[in-house]
Amino acid sequence: MNLDRKLMAYAAATAAGVTVAAESAEAEIIFRPSFSYGSESTTNINFDNAGDEEYVLGHRTGPNRVMLLKDDQTLDSNAYVTGLGGSPDALPAGALIGPGSTFGNGYDATLKNGGDASGNFTADNTVGNPQYVGVRFQLANGGPQYYGWIGVDITNSFDLTGQVTGYAYENNGEPITAGAVPEPAGLALLALGAPALLRRRQRA
Repeated sequence: MNLDRKLMAYAAATAAGVTVAAESAEAEIIFRPSFSYGSESTTNINFDNAGDEEYVLGHRTGPNRVMLLKDDQTLDSNAYVTGLGGSPDALPAGALIGPGSTFGNGYDATLKNGGDASGNFTADNTVGNPQYVGVRFQLANGGPQYYGWIGVDITNSFDLTGQVTGYAYENNGEPITAGAVPEPAGLALLALGAPALLRRRQRA
């Protein structure tokens, strides 16, 4: 199937609200969709959607802050890419997460604290401006090690609420780039612009 036909198929499926399946059963990137988080919320981040969670995203008040939290289910070995002050680094889209990254696993880890301005993540009033937590984790104690990302978009600079734009990992243990998604998801997003692209190509 050529690119034009793929884009048209994905556009039609997307417009119809149909989930687009992978052409291959061997997709390496496992992706979970976005969710909003509110004040005083605690949300589990479970990369394989089975067993215990690997991370917990929490919002706390007094002062307002967003954190990666520790609970009884998360493994002590699960870690995150560190930045200034040892807090999770705010990675841009496309940053490589893998063995060459510097990791830390101190909990509870601050993404942004409105009280003392600590944390490396940006708080703004713009939707669609995520930054990424790079992670290294095991799905079970003693199991294989994986690399992944968690997209965080702090969209309210006053109370630091916002959304996790999704999270994903490479299921073969290879490095991953921040924001990388499975090919069908990427093509489905691209397909939203496919009709205009095809019209331009037809006029050319």
